[in-house]
Amino acid sequence: MFRQHIIKAAAFVLIGVGLLSLAGPVLIPKNNDPGSGLHQHGARAIMVEPENSIDILFAGDSESYSSMSPVLLQKKYGFTSYVCGSSGQRIYLTYELLQTALERQTPKAVVIETNCIFTPRGWIYDFWQLADFKLGKLFPAVEYHDRWKTLTVSDFYTKPSYTWINPKKGYRKKTAVRPYEGGQYMVKNRRREQIRPIQKFYLDKIVALCKEKGIPIVFFSVPSPDNWTYEKHNEIQRYAKAHGCTFWDLNLKVKKLKIDWKKDSYDGGDHLNNRGAKKVTTYMGKRLKKKFGL
Repeated sequence: MFRQHIIKAAAFVLIGVGLLSLAGPVLIPKNNDPGSGLHQHGARAIMVEPENSIDILFAGDSESYSSMSPVLLQKKYGFTSYVCGSSGQRIYLTYELLQTALERQTPKAVVIETNCIFTPRGWIYDFWQLADFKLGKLFPAVEYHDRWKTLTVSDFYTKPSYTWINPKKGYRKKTAVRPYEGGQYMVKNRRREQIRPIQKFYLDKIVALCKEKGIPIVFFSVPSPDNWTYEKHNEIQRYAKAHGCTFWDLNLKVKKLKIDWKKDSYDGGDHLNNRGAKKVTTYMGKRLKKKFGL
């Protein structure tokens, strides 16, 4: 009797795996345009950029795509760039996006916005988020399970063909204004907010990937009172020094950047709006051009 239950359970699992495998090619989006349903479509449009056409590759969560404008960088300084940023991006997704981008691009540097290295919840949350991410990559039907509502006949026989070119190269322009009304948030101290194990594992993999390809890494932190602290600064500074990477913390350059928290944020100090992004882009462009001879 027990053996029969085991056989039935195994058969059920195999049938489930088989159905998921068959459903994956049908449910996965067939293009990368905004209406296709492809997750991180703005970041993944890097796949459509001409081969070896990107000088600087940015990555990170929403702090990256709301603060760096590749179009402005090219207009002002003459070099090309792309922002592989996405909302709530975790460091393991950063690693996967960089792997994809570096298959076709050989940038002069990879620039990572550091907020994606830290997560606001504990290790259990980190583990389940990673498990969900891995399951979605193994079975696309899990990641795109809600696409059944918009399926068309062509989804059953068409293969993915990515053709949409992102005109803003990953930047997302926000013009709304909502002031940050708090006080000083970068208070110097020696404490560190440690990078948790899962994040450190994938951060190490990113460093190893870039070193293998001979691409230097720059860590940078966008001005963000809601997200950044001196404890995080100390930890990234320690990590960058230990791995031979550059670290630019723009939270310590707020006065130099002339950030006006009454006008330069669209959500009360979490993200910069277009006005603030122009200041950060201009500053970063100047430093990157000088450091890498762009």
